[in-house]
Amino acid sequence: MVRKLDEKMVSPLDFGSDHIRLLVIILLATALRLFHLGKQSLWLDEAWSYTYALVPLRASLETLLVSGDPPSPDIFLIRLFLIVGKNETIIRFPSFIFGVLSVAVIYRVGRLILDSRLGLVSALFLALNPFHLWYSQEARMYSVGMFSILAASYFFLRLLQKNSWRTWGGFIVFSSLAYYSYYVPLQIALAQFVLLLCYLRTYRVLFRKWVVAQALAFAPLLPWLALYFSQDTPRIGIGWIPKPTILAPLETLWAFSSGYSGGLTAGAAIALLPFCLALALGTLSVMRDSTPHKLFLFLWLVVPITATFLLSLLRPIYVHRYLIFALPAYLTLMACGIMNTPTRIVRLALTAVVLAIMFNGLLRIYFDPGFFKQDWRGAANYVQNGAQTGDVIAVESFEDVPPFKYYYKGDLKLIAVNNQSFGDFEESMEGYERLWLIYHRALSGRSDSNTERWLNLHRKDVLEEKDLPGLRVILYQLSP
Repeated sequence: MVRKLDEKMVSPLDFGSDHIRLLVIILLATALRLFHLGKQSLWLDEAWSYTYALVPLRASLETLLVSGDPPSPDIFLIRLFLIVGKNETIIRFPSFIFGVLSVAVIYRVGRLILDSRLGLVSALFLALNPFHLWYSQEARMYSVGMFSILAASYFFLRLLQKNSWRTWGGFIVFSSLAYYSYYVPLQIALAQFVLLLCYLRTYRVLFRKWVVAQALAFAPLLPWLALYFSQDTPRIGIGWIPKPTILAPLETLWAFSSGYSGGLTAGAAIALLPFCLALALGTLSVMRDSTPHKLFLFLWLVVPITATFLLSLLRPIYVHRYLIFALPAYLTLMACGIMNTPTRIVRLALTAVVLAIMFNGLLRIYFDPGFFKQDWRGAANYVQNGAQTGDVIAVESFEDVPPFKYYYKGDLKLIAVNNQSFGDFEESMEGYERLWLIYHRALSGRSDSNTERWLNLHRKDVLEEKDLPGLRVILYQLSP
């Protein structure tokens, strides 16, 4: 009651101050996401996004259909931006735009859940969040997908307060865009379902309308799924993803906090403690004042992580970046917890520690070589500068062709080794004097290349070796 009276007593000047603060936060988010936007090389997945956007639309859709990926909105946005140019900055610009827009939308979500203060703190956390910044600078579907979930969640929270055709329309459109981005965000519907079940007496009519709205949101995806499963051998699951360990959810929280997607070391566990404290305080706030809005915030974080973890025990799909749509709930729940700390000093100290760790993550993304993407630009330039007549180039997989060809401007023949047997590979090298092999470099430094191992057995004359972020280049002498 007191808070409601305080809100009514807010002066126009104070209202304007909140919007000025939000503008400053949005400008900060813009500057951080523009900085070094085009510095790093396109890595494998980004190069494929570019390829999907570059080739004729029918060829793009047919390739996506074979792979099982939905035609996510980012591909059409990149296709539109390619009219302007084809450099890394332009290719990543749609992700940058929706990354900045997400900061504005999380503010609106925070206002709906509690008040403008929660919205501002949540927006500040997202603006400085290294995990979100990383995917706001990557030409993939994650930034657009997270924005769509944020917007859909905003409209869902509005529906809990007031029914209107405009709100239902926004909810359906943004839910559909999220589902078309990639499949994992479908689990946000599960979080909404659980919430409506918890308040079924209150939202019985809303629940029936929600079922219809979800059917309408999912309907555009049905023709795509029908075409996909009508193929002779549709792929289900992603082979490279391992089963998650019991620590996977904590590792996800660490990735959300610091931007680092590796294992949870002792140092990382200590650094995660202030985030867990803020999260625990936010959870206590939900339990103490269990409004539908606050409970949805909790479910928005917990349900997707838990459901993805359990599903991955059968069919592994647990990857931190796939869960990025739960990041806004994590940051907002933390902000809610910090705002509910008992004393001002503790509140300021906890905020300062959280922001310091996130800022350190930002610096590492910008300047730490451990955060550099696969350097296909460097590999292509290295080969091009050292190439001679009579050379041939090999990449280990057909998937590596687009990132290399994006940067390589020469005219040497390019071979994708995994499309042929090693006998055929040996035949394809006949008549050439030297071979340039480019393959993904293992973090351990040990060879993880079947092609390199085969070449070392049959072609031992190594002329040059070059290690680059995520890649290795080796030049072999094939004939005198």
